[in-house]
Amino acid sequence: MRKYILFIWINPLIIISLISFACLPNSAFSIEPIGTIGQPIPKKHAFLDHETILRVVPTHIQVVDTNTGDVIDEFGDIKYGNRVVFSPTASHLAIITYDKALEKSTVSIWDTKARQLVAAWEIASSVYDRMVFSPNEPIVAILFRKEINVINWQTGQSIGKLMRENFPSYQAMAFSLDSRYLYIASAYYVEAWNLETYLFEGNFEGPFIDRIDGMTLSPNGKAIATYKYNSNKIHLWDVSSREFIWQNSSGSTDVSEIVFSPDSQRLYTISPKGDPQVWIWDIKSEERVDSFTTKYNDLTTFILSLDEKTALLHYWDVEVLWDIENKSPRTVWSDYTDLEVVLSANGKTLAVLTANYIKTWDISSQRLRSYFTTKNDFTRDFAISPDGDKFARNPDNRIELWNLQTGEIEIQFPHFIGFAETITYSSSGRWIAVVNDFRKLFILDVNNPEKIQQFKTEDFNITSGFSDVVFSNNDKYLAATGRTRNQQYSIQLWEQVGDTFIPGYSWLDPDRNTRLDLDFVSEVDGRTVLAVTGPEGGTLWSLLPDNPKLHTTFDEWYPVFFRSEGRYLLTTHNDNLQVWDWQTKTLHTEITIPDYHDLSQDGTVLLSFNNDRQIQIWDGTELLPSEPEPTSVEPNGKKIVTLGHIKRNQLLQNFPNPFNPETWIPFRLADESRVTINIYTPTGTLIRTLSTGTIEAGDYSSYSKAVHWDGRNDKGEQVSSSIYLYTINAGDFSATRKMIIKK
Repeated sequence: MRKYILFIWINPLIIISLISFACLPNSAFSIEPIGTIGQPIPKKHAFLDHETILRVVPTHIQVVDTNTGDVIDEFGDIKYGNRVVFSPTASHLAIITYDKALEKSTVSIWDTKARQLVAAWEIASSVYDRMVFSPNEPIVAILFRKEINVINWQTGQSIGKLMRENFPSYQAMAFSLDSRYLYIASAYYVEAWNLETYLFEGNFEGPFIDRIDGMTLSPNGKAIATYKYNSNKIHLWDVSSREFIWQNSSGSTDVSEIVFSPDSQRLYTISPKGDPQVWIWDIKSEERVDSFTTKYNDLTTFILSLDEKTALLHYWDVEVLWDIENKSPRTVWSDYTDLEVVLSANGKTLAVLTANYIKTWDISSQRLRSYFTTKNDFTRDFAISPDGDKFARNPDNRIELWNLQTGEIEIQFPHFIGFAETITYSSSGRWIAVVNDFRKLFILDVNNPEKIQQFKTEDFNITSGFSDVVFSNNDKYLAATGRTRNQQYSIQLWEQVGDTFIPGYSWLDPDRNTRLDLDFVSEVDGRTVLAVTGPEGGTLWSLLPDNPKLHTTFDEWYPVFFRSEGRYLLTTHNDNLQVWDWQTKTLHTEITIPDYHDLSQDGTVLLSFNNDRQIQIWDGTELLPSEPEPTSVEPNGKKIVTLGHIKRNQLLQNFPNPFNPETWIPFRLADESRVTINIYTPTGTLIRTLSTGTIEAGDYSSYSKAVHWDGRNDKGEQVSSSIYLYTINAGDFSATRKMIIKK
């Protein structure tokens, strides 16, 4: 049985080859992520019992304690494209894997209480999630190749087939409680099939329904309810007579799901964006008896606990454990990430645009800092200020500036912009450049919100409008790309004069007819350098007063991120991350970091995504070559240690992890410090304090130097299996990570 570690990804040491065009001797060093932000967005849920939820995430199944919100166990092995199907009581589940090349599906059956794989077999067809469990027999029904196959899931053997010509498409299936019938919601009818004769017996009688999108059988097996998407109509049938009982309006604009209460006396109808979102109906009286809603948007899944005291409401990127009696949230899980990610220039704040929220995390602690609803308005892009304290977005065709500390809007720019395709902060944070959906370019002044500059494409012989926009590190220049009438890509340059950007010159990037990305390098020999990159390679230009001068060309460097000091650039080649000294065209580092995404302007923080779509944090300084560089000074006067030495404090991942009963906690110190490590439960209760006293700067990541924990609390008692937090305090430095004891 495969186990997983939550939040922090433990990766084997990755060997990095240092290669250069000059055939320099090879050397190697090790690197691993220094942290992981966010949880993977769940795909599916089920209540295992009154206090436990099964949660499907992209790579495995989590077992969650509803009282604490802790992940208490993990099992299963899920890959991209797999489907998961729960049995009616969630006592078992199936993980369905389709191999397109071999044209077969593997069905793996798990006992969810024992967390054990109990059966696995193959079907020579695509199955996906078109499968349903019997409530009391070890059989499943699977639709494939226009037939429904009834299979003993313990052996994988077929025990019968439901067949007819042109088998209708279906939306849902359900076994009767005695497993003698299979009920199928097809396009227009609820059908009854006899599982003793494997023959079609007839449709449920009732009004014509132009489409059935979902169906559910009551827990007592006496009623079936159906609904149609984008409609507020629900229908109820009596199972024994197969006659129509009643039709009612959910009161919402649409219905996305229907759920029976455990005692089969009530029906819950769910509207993804309604107000209220959940309506409760008394089946006997056919009347609505209650309703409730939350402040969140896009309700995708609703499940009830077995005692009907608790409901799990899964929104796109937030989960709410709801107390039904008190109509209030018991727990809110919002620490979910998505793919629209922006890193602040100083590497301290991460912002994520999800379906309904803008969320921010603190990089050093990897903790969710704040999240703000987008209130169903359309947001295509947003930008975070260089200091990580503000973000800009564009609801209602205008730009708003939000304070991340207070959650309040600081500035509402009065100008009509339209939908913003691109929003870009200047390096100082004073200016915001916006390209709208008509590819027009605007510059807003944070110090003077009433002022706006707009640049017309015809002034630059541009027909397709502006696309990529970037400010130079000192705000001296603004550059943008656009396409000319003959479909060549052009670069336009503006220069800052006072509080205005004055159009400068433009030029064509030679032999490039694909989309271009821009990035500025700090001044080199007193001149600002602009990189123009694309899938076909790139060019570096020195910006002279009246024209650009080609500095160098390079192949297959795309995309490119420059460190602020301008010497090194990071790029992708054959899915590997490479670090180049671009002035000498020397390749210093090549490492496999999957799906790397962004680099902070100072080069200290690199982001990537793992297989769970969590955001991994890497120490960007560890990617750089080890030869010494001049010592530089940050604005607060603190020195950055020269390369080859410890450059900053770090708390590393404990090893082994998971562990039983002992583990080691590694770290690195840039300065002599008194080190204390506190260990907490997930709810924040301190259970153990470990102190090293005052120790010298250095690397404390080996077994002989790392802090040892024997898995006991301050009373000497062995702690139980769970996830724990450990926090290091060393001078002004503090950081937190997670670890798991597994017995």
